[in-house]
Amino acid sequence: MSDEPATDRPRTSSPEWQSPQTCVCAVNPQDDAVANRLAERLKLPLQASTAVRGECWKLLVDGSRLTLVRPDSVKLHIDFTRGKTAARQREPGRLRQPLARALGVARLRKRLGHAPRIVDATGGLGRDAWFAASLGCPVTLLERSPLVHALLDAALVHAGNDAVHAGTATRIDLHNIEAIEHLASLPADSVDVIYLDPMYPPTRRRAAVTKGMQFLHELLGPDGGNDGLLRAALAAAAHQVTVKRPAGASRLAGAEAFEGQISTVESPSTRYDIFLKI
Repeated sequence: MSDEPATDRPRTSSPEWQSPQTCVCAVNPQDDAVANRLAERLKLPLQASTAVRGECWKLLVDGSRLTLVRPDSVKLHIDFTRGKTAARQREPGRLRQPLARALGVARLRKRLGHAPRIVDATGGLGRDAWFAASLGCPVTLLERSPLVHALLDAALVHAGNDAVHAGTATRIDLHNIEAIEHLASLPADSVDVIYLDPMYPPTRRRAAVTKGMQFLHELLGPDGGNDGLLRAALAAAAHQVTVKRPAGASRLAGAEAFEGQISTVESPSTRYDIFLKI
């Protein structure tokens, strides 16, 4: 989701980019056991102090809450139950919103007799997946970064324990996996819609880059070519692939090879390219 692009996608290696050094810290003594298990699973070092020192990023464990803190003390915490993400779930006329129309939720529900099954192959901060799930769609959410996956997992567990949001949380199936690998393994016709939200091009105005996007760029590095991802999505989706792009941007690499119908849904800052297979 969401106005923030997500980031589960191939990338080229860059000699200038290095993944930030990150350690796991327990905020309270009672969080030590959870922090230990998390550090072991993520293959990250433990640190006793939560104070930010040097260039080390901190993944703070505070009960069921996970917060990522940069060395400049800026924090990232994913919470689907509060703020804009939760407010978006309560807005009237949600099926008429650009993302809902781009995913074909109402159209496919009428045609198929059930809410479309969606794979969000570029998980990121999960906001678009959460919105789709709030519309009743079962969503498989893919995120290749173990660290971002951990933040998403904690957010889904928290939402699942909230009576108001538990139903939406249960419709999201989260995986820590490369998108192309997962898409290639899908049985035929098992997914109705595949959603791609590649990182926006580097020419995007700096002022428009949100805090979440800054974190994702730093954690995941520069993008590589996305043509392989689009081809994999087109091969796996039963009905359509929806690609989120900045307004005015070119279509995702690989779109020129698609021989079916391509339609668009536009909003002031975003364009959704819809590759219709049937």
